[in-house]
Amino acid sequence: MHLSEKSYPGNCNTERLLTTGGEYYQSLISSLDAAQISIDFEVYIFEPVGVGYDVVEALINASRRGVTVRLLMDGFGSAAFSREIIETLQLGGVNVRIFHPLPWLFWQWHGKDSLLNRIQQLNHRNHRKTCVIDDEVAFVGSFNVSQVHLGKEKGGEGWQDLGLKLTGCRFSPLKQAFQKAWSRKFWHYPKIMPKGVFRLNFSKVRRRRCHQDLLQRIEQAEKKIWISNAYFVPGFRLLKVLSEAAKRGVDVKIVLSTQSDIIFIPWVSSVFYHLLLCSGVKIFEYQLGIMHKKVMMIDDWVTLGSSNLNHRSFLHDLEVDVVVQTEEVRSQLLSTFEQDLVDCQKVEQNRLASSGIKYWLGRFLLYFRYWM
Repeated sequence: MHLSEKSYPGNCNTERLLTTGGEYYQSLISSLDAAQISIDFEVYIFEPVGVGYDVVEALINASRRGVTVRLLMDGFGSAAFSREIIETLQLGGVNVRIFHPLPWLFWQWHGKDSLLNRIQQLNHRNHRKTCVIDDEVAFVGSFNVSQVHLGKEKGGEGWQDLGLKLTGCRFSPLKQAFQKAWSRKFWHYPKIMPKGVFRLNFSKVRRRRCHQDLLQRIEQAEKKIWISNAYFVPGFRLLKVLSEAAKRGVDVKIVLSTQSDIIFIPWVSSVFYHLLLCSGVKIFEYQLGIMHKKVMMIDDWVTLGSSNLNHRSFLHDLEVDVVVQTEEVRSQLLSTFEQDLVDCQKVEQNRLASSGIKYWLGRFLLYFRYWM
């Protein structure tokens, strides 16, 4: 049986694709303002300036009108989040926790973990960006709470991202995943991962099955594999199945970013170009700034979320992706991908730089891919 099923348990009644930072934050804050019971909000980067301050204000206002508000920020991604802002949130009634605080930021610690445990946790981050409101509305995607996602006319940097606003879903998988991260109890998990709207990787079993499922879908692809991803440092098996898919005639297109907030990632990604191009994979580099999207389209199976195609997402970080349920959003994602191609430069084999300093730095950095 082919794996690209269109329906899953707990399908959402409504999916709304959010394609700009302004649209995303406007919808998010409006939903926070309408919350009546609970808000569970987890994010990798939370910068409490500009739009971040607006989100802080919305969370405090929700708490003051009786909503139970929990905010979970990653200790590395949100390391710049100040003690004063946390105290302001807590005084406003918001429950705040830092996921795996940096060992040297003692004031962020909660619980009884030792310094040794903090150091051991250092490489395991919460990269998810989710917000579940009243068990009725959820936001999932690649938007952090940061000014960079806004357009330059609004003081941002115009990062290209995508998010989904979901209603009418069975949000218990998101709630359970949030609770595990909140309480840091990851050893209790089901042995079998049921198919569903949300792809979560909070256990070794889930990580392995998500990865196996992705590889199998690529192996069974018949028409197209279209990928947009911000951090492309694939393992051997992923490279192999992508190359084999292109060789058997599948339309494999990968959109990557010429610029990155991690300066060396494009150098490392370019090391894989020769092998992929020789196999018939088409590679495009986005030219209009930082492209931060994480989208996978394999025939009629489409996901978007927080997962990158790198070792961090496969091995270390907590991630969540959504299997798109509606034909409308699938069509919108196809259109945005095709529009991105207009703003890309196609990578040609005869133009590859194989002797420049960036190429050789990229090859050297591959020895550290486990941490990328």
